[in-house]
Amino acid sequence: MITEESIRKLFCIWGDITINNINGSQIVDVDGTVEPYSTSFHIEKLPFKFGKVESFIFSDIGLTTLIGSPHTADVFNVSKNKLSTLEGGPKTVGTYYSCNDNPLVNLKGAPDSVGVEFRVSWSENLPLLSILKYDLVFVRGKIAVNAIMQKYAGKKPLRQVIIQCQKELIDAGYKGNARL
Repeated sequence: MITEESIRKLFCIWGDITINNINGSQIVDVDGTVEPYSTSFHIEKLPFKFGKVESFIFSDIGLTTLIGSPHTADVFNVSKNKLSTLEGGPKTVGTYYSCNDNPLVNLKGAPDSVGVEFRVSWSENLPLLSILKYDLVFVRGKIAVNAIMQKYAGKKPLRQVIIQCQKELIDAGYKGNARL
């Protein structure tokens, strides 16, 4: 059984904790920030399920999966981990989502909505077109790709924008990124 004390022993919590029992599962909501006590803390997966969290800052701790991540967060930062996909992550992020410096092979599981900015590191074969639905994107590590993606991010109609961006990425030599 999860207790507030057990949560606070594992993670630095800046705010109030609520533990909800939903369909026999315990879900942890935090009205505030959740983060490891230090970057020397390493876990591959979260030990329990988060629900709604204001700020979820889990950078550089060795995560290999986002299962257990909050379904909703205002700020979500899982940079510098070992993630190959974003599956299990939040569906809604109010302002800022960062997944820089992960060995991502796809962006499956990326949120349905991000209020302000989505950040990801470039890699040669990472499909990027799915993030054009966000108003602001930042593709770290490849200036040309970032410029193309920022040109089209958040524009409508999305289908037409994806086709235009795809053509521009391919013409610029970034065929591996010109996929959904």
